[in-house]
Amino acid sequence: MQEGSKNSATGNRDASGAGGSEGPDQLKEVIRISRLWCELDAEHAKLESTLSAEGDGLPLTALWEECAEADLDQIAAREQTLQNEMKDLHNRLRQ
Repeated sequence: MQEGSKNSATGNRDASGAGGSEGPDQLKEVIRISRLWCELDAEHAKLESTLSAEGDGLPLTALWEECAEADLDQIAAREQTLQNEMKDLHNRLRQ
């Protein structure tokens, strides 16, 4: 396995290139990168969990496809229209 390559079975980085001849500074850097990688993996898992929970039970691939098809300008315009309608209704109720 190449140094720094992703281990598909565990999701961890292979630090095998960090043994033996490297000095303490290089080992500290490998440890720092490994910890950062673990933090990023945890954040990735957290985001996937949030998307799955809030994505109407759709798999992530289906959510990705839906987002790719979305027209953000149209959504923003619709949001503005709805906000204006809500203000108008609120003003009517206050009269």
